[in-house]
Amino acid sequence: MEGRQDVLPKKRERRKASVIPFLKKPKKPRELSEEHFEEIVNSFYIIDTNQDGRLSRKELNDAAFVVGMNPTPKEIQEWWSRADMDGDGFISLEEYVKVMSTNFVSIDIEKERMKAAFSLLDRDNDGRITRSEFRAVMMYNNNEMTEKKVDELFDEVDSKRKGYLDYEDFIESHICSAIF
Repeated sequence: MEGRQDVLPKKRERRKASVIPFLKKPKKPRELSEEHFEEIVNSFYIIDTNQDGRLSRKELNDAAFVVGMNPTPKEIQEWWSRADMDGDGFISLEEYVKVMSTNFVSIDIEKERMKAAFSLLDRDNDGRITRSEFRAVMMYNNNEMTEKKVDELFDEVDSKRKGYLDYEDFIESHICSAIF
């Protein structure tokens, strides 16, 4: 019995080694940078814990918990129905890349939106949003915003008390992302 236990892991390793070289890497989507594409492919291999070249529901669910998500069964089902395009009950690397590339594209769109919002506030284009620039935009045609509310908001975003907001302050602020 003891000898048999040594043989099983070796058989599994040979099986995995024989399958992995035949997994073709999907074509990089045009809209993705090489860096984002490699990140997606690498994350697939990390999630694919049994290294069979496809993701099971369990692997997907386990990965979600590892990154701090707590998806409901309904959310997993919705994601699964979008990702398992051929309906075989698994997510291939190609299917994974297609689904994840849309996430990166939407993230890039969000970054562009935040850059545009920052530029709108940074009226003199010096890379800094002063309190007065912030106040002017926040109070424009907004009767509910008082100077006190705007100053409190500015102080919350300017956590390092620099007296201005730079792009990093701006994009890291949950308040600004909620407003813009």
